[in-house]
Amino acid sequence: MSVATQLTSQDLPPSAEKACSNRIESGVISEIAAGHFARHLRRTRQLYRERRSVLVEALRKELGGSLEVLGEQAGVHLVARLKVRRSDREVVLEAARQGVWTMPLSACYLGRPTSQGLVLGYGGSNASAIPAAVRRLRDVLEPRRES
Repeated sequence: MSVATQLTSQDLPPSAEKACSNRIESGVISEIAAGHFARHLRRTRQLYRERRSVLVEALRKELGGSLEVLGEQAGVHLVARLKVRRSDREVVLEAARQGVWTMPLSACYLGRPTSQGLVLGYGGSNASAIPAAVRRLRDVLEPRRES
């Protein structure tokens, strides 16, 4: 066994762990007291609100006939229930091939899924990139039919 795998937090003197914790705690308290954390939260909320708004608008414009948007009021994820009769797992796989990363709603059920849909995360997305991603998702859900 290497030294790294043998050493655990139990091997450290209690004072070392407490000193580190106290320094971190002190730094966090200073940031909060100076108002930095509140500013960070305001900026983050505004950023997520903008991203969520862009996503909801794009989904309704491009996929209103195929998806029903749920849970749009807050958070960094949306649920979109499929209106079309397709497996959400198949949709997720095809969307991934198009560079759109989402999660099947059916994976969130403990028992038998009662709905098919997508869990769409937007927290790490650029607002300007969202409409194009939704169009790629539209191409998965509503492929163009050739005559």
